[in-house]
Amino acid sequence: MKIGEIVRKNVAEQRAIDQLKTADDFVRSLANTATFGLADKLAAAGSSLTGKADYDKQVQKQQELSKAAAERSPTATTAGEITGTLASVPFVGGALLGAKALGKAAPKIAQKTLPKLAAPIAGGTAADVAAAELTKEK
Repeated sequence: MKIGEIVRKNVAEQRAIDQLKTADDFVRSLANTATFGLADKLAAAGSSLTGKADYDKQVQKQQELSKAAAERSPTATTAGEITGTLASVPFVGGALLGAKALGKAAPKIAQKTLPKLAAPIAGGTAADVAAAELTKEK
């Protein structure tokens, strides 16, 4: 094999690797945005399930990988963020519409039960505010 052929082959391989990294950066950004920033923690939890990896160290590693992705591929990560936002709209919109319908249909029930049901899921902050907004008299 001639030197020129070897160089062309190495360049082609490097381009393929770069394209895969860019695709991975896009997907990482999309996942982090669509999960409201939980993708790194979910990946860390998956890595630490075996007990061989420390969860906190895995979270730090995943966050470093996300930061490196943003620095390496700013266009791909921005596209991933936009796509992740658009992907999450139906879920957020559907949840808000469902909560609004519940609030209109049964304000007293929603006022008493929605914060109790949603607080453990959402940490009690956004759910309490949403329930108060949905159930207040107009």
